[in-house]
Amino acid sequence: MYRDHFGSHCGVEVVLANGEILRTGMGALPGSKTFAENKYGYGPYIDGLFLQSNFGIVTKVGFWMMPKPEHYMLLSIKMKRREDLILAVEILNYLEDSFIVGWPQYLSPLNPPYSKPMNAEPKSYLTSKNGKADLDKIQNYALRNGIPYWNIDVSVYGCKSVCDANLTISKSVLRLSRV
Repeated sequence: MYRDHFGSHCGVEVVLANGEILRTGMGALPGSKTFAENKYGYGPYIDGLFLQSNFGIVTKVGFWMMPKPEHYMLLSIKMKRREDLILAVEILNYLEDSFIVGWPQYLSPLNPPYSKPMNAEPKSYLTSKNGKADLDKIQNYALRNGIPYWNIDVSVYGCKSVCDANLTISKSVLRLSRV
């Protein structure tokens, strides 16, 4: 994934429970031909209420398209301990906000692709601390099975020379921070 899909949408048309049609962005103007041009058109920005809920039925969505990047790289970061994630998130937020990397994807031993070897220990065992995740059991499970507690996949995309430079910067920042 090399783009924030929610951030790429622009303007929605929604049928509300009472049958009323609501349009956001520039689509809120009667007869507008610029429906998907400016998501912050007239009125409040309320698109998020409808894109992942049941507050209405979305019948139309505008999307800003992005060309396929010339080059794509994947940086995979593996962490043995849960507490290592705190610093990693801070660093990756900086790199993402600086447009050096794309959206990081965070995976724990409970998420695929690591969920397959868990047949011997059901997930309910690892998450059975008064209905909450038992972090110590999850940490021990990861260490016993030789899998990282956290695996973070970070995308780097653009033209090749920029990808090479951004990957070098990312590795340097992560190495200096001891992540």
